[in-house]
Amino acid sequence: MTGRILIVDDDPGVLDSVSKTLSAHGFDTDTARDGLRAVLLASTQKPDLILLDVNLPRLNGIEALKRIKSDGMAGPKVVMMTAVADKDTIVQAVYAGANDYLAKPFEPEALVGKIEKHLGRVPADGNPDAAPTEAHPARRRKETGLAALAARALRDKPAEE
Repeated sequence: MTGRILIVDDDPGVLDSVSKTLSAHGFDTDTARDGLRAVLLASTQKPDLILLDVNLPRLNGIEALKRIKSDGMAGPKVVMMTAVADKDTIVQAVYAGANDYLAKPFEPEALVGKIEKHLGRVPADGNPDAAPTEAHPARRRKETGLAALAARALRDKPAEE
């Protein structure tokens, strides 16, 4: 089973390394270097999953995600990529429709594991519940995801008076 992945990042080095990693694992890839191009490619190429950087020129990742989801493209899974995984960004991503996130820098195994998880591919070890994490690359069940992080962020946020 292959999958079409749209990789969106303004860093050509990230685009190149992620594209090569995913191609080596049997995925078809398209790339974009800004948020507006990401929205266009998402609507024309119909990817199965989008890897979307938060900080992008022309249209940031959160706004691009909102447009992608509002254009009736509920189909593609979206994994946000960010160098700054702060609570507010995570909450914004969840509300905009993100399925997960990867904190940069990340290991290739973590990237492939997240994609396999969201596309329903069984990892090489045969355990569909296993996915590598950024903190521990060995495959183990991941108990936290984007929704859990957002819930904790909202719970821990001081009440506004």
